[in-house]
Amino acid sequence: MELFKDWLAELDKELNLGGELVLDEHQRCFLLFDENLLVNIIYHPHENAYELKGTLGSINRLHKKQIHARLIEANLIGELNGIAHFAIEKYSEKALLIQSLTLDTCDYPRFNKSLELFVNLFEYWTKNLTSLTTKATQAQIVGLRV
Repeated sequence: MELFKDWLAELDKELNLGGELVLDEHQRCFLLFDENLLVNIIYHPHENAYELKGTLGSINRLHKKQIHARLIEANLIGELNGIAHFAIEKYSEKALLIQSLTLDTCDYPRFNKSLELFVNLFEYWTKNLTSLTTKATQAQIVGLRV
């Protein structure tokens, strides 16, 4: 746990956050990028691992099939590349992006790089999900006009 706290302190210093990046009583902290990408960083002491999690957005019932299909396809690509995966919260129907790494196979440069890649992927998929939802809505509106 101390090692992970050291990594957070180093990241805090690099991002010039003034000591704000510390784990709370639930072993998590948050980073906000570009005013809308909230990354939840969670430390799992029993697994000696950490997890990066971001909410991509809510899935509208009308777009559920298209979005589920796209996320399943993306999960396969991610699984093959060993990067983050997608999940859908059961009750809220929110699409999530999640990445987990063990501290045993990680060091600070890899932690920092994994965060950078995660944020880039998070940004891409947030836009992609919004675009997919918008296109599906426009198609429905056009279909209603016919």
